[in-house]
Amino acid sequence: MACVSPDLFLKLFCLAIIVPWIAADAGRVRVLKDVKMAAEDYHLSARLKQVCQNEVMELCIDKGGDRHDGSVLNCLKQNLKRLNEVKSQLCLEEVIKMVVLAKVDIHTDPQLFKTCIRDLRLFCSLVAPGDGRLFTCLHSAYTRSAKGMSPQCKAAMEAREAM
Repeated sequence: MACVSPDLFLKLFCLAIIVPWIAADAGRVRVLKDVKMAAEDYHLSARLKQVCQNEVMELCIDKGGDRHDGSVLNCLKQNLKRLNEVKSQLCLEEVIKMVVLAKVDIHTDPQLFKTCIRDLRLFCSLVAPGDGRLFTCLHSAYTRSAKGMSPQCKAAMEAREAM
């Protein structure tokens, strides 16, 4: 298989992005569960932990580096422009991979998922999960300025748009 890597995140990124046929594979549920775990705890990606160590300490120390709720990755995502300005190219590339993964499956962005769970239920309850359909549905509701979208979800979607 082309997706052989000792780094959990790199393997999952490959499976989710580079090898789209995983959507039909029986292992998809397990892969998405692992992707979600990696999104919640940046320590599970040796590469991300290594190349973003200084940035986490500088930009996200108040987010609690040991928390497993996605707050550190969310902080890094919110600081994409700053990462680019300070020439943290390797960290920037890893964080961008996480942004791309969230568009494939919203569960890989735990902060966005938790913030918009009510809106997902309201606007996307009939949408089958996977292949980016839930994110696309939520994004569509956001761009249409759908009536009833929560201010918190609008703000979270706006932040993702800025990325």
